[in-house]
Amino acid sequence: MIAQKPVLAKKTWNKYKVGVNYYLRIGRAGQPQHAAIYDAAIARLEAEGQGGCAKATTQTSALKAKRFPSSDLAKIQATLEHTWSIYASQLSDLLHAGCMTGLRLDEWRRAVLVQDAGGTGPIILKVVNAKATQGRAHGETRTLTWPTLSNDRVACLRRCLAWAAKAEAQDRFDQEVKAMQRLLRNTCKRIWPRRKERYALYLADTNSPPKPDACTLSKKSRP
Repeated sequence: MIAQKPVLAKKTWNKYKVGVNYYLRIGRAGQPQHAAIYDAAIARLEAEGQGGCAKATTQTSALKAKRFPSSDLAKIQATLEHTWSIYASQLSDLLHAGCMTGLRLDEWRRAVLVQDAGGTGPIILKVVNAKATQGRAHGETRTLTWPTLSNDRVACLRRCLAWAAKAEAQDRFDQEVKAMQRLLRNTCKRIWPRRKERYALYLADTNSPPKPDACTLSKKSRP
């Protein structure tokens, strides 16, 4: 990992360093017979500072922005209204729902919306964390709660959940996601033909909903 410093930004290096240090300590606890080897590796890593890290990097994480202006969202959704694609409406819903929830695409598969019968209580969305099985999430699930939410927004969430359930049942989830990714890419090219960056459906990490005026998309430079 230290050898990769020339292609890592300082913030990325710090995150990797903390993660590797954590797992080295887990390894040491589980293999006390190799404590000396682990201790040497931990000491070497802790002594390594940010010197030698890249000032700028072209790594994927550096090319993403977890938020994008609401004005751009409005332009994309307005363009989708005049698009003949069968995925235009669903893509617009996913973009809007992403602003409210911060869910990764895969997390729509098993998310559950809870609302009392009278419609007077809080709106609760229970989410199975996408990266829980990789040990990269803070627990297996998380719960998003809104004290109040407009009927239009609740309806949008329900449409996204219904789409995910149907697509999963028909074994078309990945296929439809790819189709919407292409549609979003082509839509952005129509709106901003000279931009060096483009938006893609949100795939970044998150464990909390974003701010109401921001949408969770990733922003990538074109290859």
